[in-house]
Amino acid sequence: MTETDTSPDRGTGEEATPVVDWRALRELVGDDAQAYGRRRRSVALTVALAAWVAAALLIWTTWDQIASRDVVADQLPFLASGGLGAILLAVIGGTALVVAFLPTGPASSR
Repeated sequence: MTETDTSPDRGTGEEATPVVDWRALRELVGDDAQAYGRRRRSVALTVALAAWVAAALLIWTTWDQIASRDVVADQLPFLASGGLGAILLAVIGGTALVVAFLPTGPASSR
C-alpha cells in the first residue's frame, strides 16, 4: 500500500518520502457506500409504503365516521383531523420515496 519515493533528484543525505496508494481505501469506502445506499433505499421504500397505507386507512376511517353523521357541523372535526393527518402521511411517504432514489456513492459526494 505504501511505496517509497526514490527519485534520482534527491541528495544522498535526505530520507525517502513515503507515497501512499489510496486506491484500496477508495474501493473499501465505495463498497460501504453502495451497501449503505441499498439499505437506505429499502428502508425509505418501506417507510413510504407504510405511510401511504396508513394514509389510506385514515381516509377510509374518516369517511366511515363522516358517513354516519347527518349534521355537517358534526362531520367537520372528523374531516379536519382525518384529512390533515392523511395529507401529512402522504407527504411523508412522498418524501421517503424521494430519499430512496437520491444518488449514493462516490459520484454523489463530488
